[in-house]
Amino acid sequence: MSKPKLVIVDELLAPEEEIHISFNGKNPFLIASIILPLMREILKVSSTNLFEEDIRWDILGENKTFYGVWRGEHPEDKWTKAVYKVIAQGGVNKEKEGWVDIRIKGWLRTEFEWGNQMTRSWWWLYNYTFYWKQRRMYMDYDIDLALKIKEEILAAYDILREE
Repeated sequence: MSKPKLVIVDELLAPEEEIHISFNGKNPFLIASIILPLMREILKVSSTNLFEEDIRWDILGENKTFYGVWRGEHPEDKWTKAVYKVIAQGGVNKEKEGWVDIRIKGWLRTEFEWGNQMTRSWWWLYNYTFYWKQRRMYMDYDIDLALKIKEEILAAYDILREE
């Protein structure tokens, strides 16, 4: 029997919930080949923290469409980790021209386990008196990582940044 858990999840990119990138041009499927190495480099994690959740192709018709979901987990400490998800959907024609819409999402997830009510009370007290400050520092750092992922994707597609 598993122990009960207190789970706290914060959106990293609130209030927008996600970063959206749209691209029209050459090689829109580039995201599929760059995202996992890019996340490995930015998050400084091994391949065991990177996941290709879903890749789909529709090869019927003149334009080929695709959909992909990739996830990276950045462990902070024993209880907290940041989770990043990149979702891409697009289409490409025979000349490798097309479009892609990319969404980047992120969460800070903290889990505490307890065995009895006394331990549960201790976790609540510890979290709201001490650990919340540490989680805020993690959150600031992880927001910067999400923005770095965005910047690297923009650079890979050679999309000009706003000045």
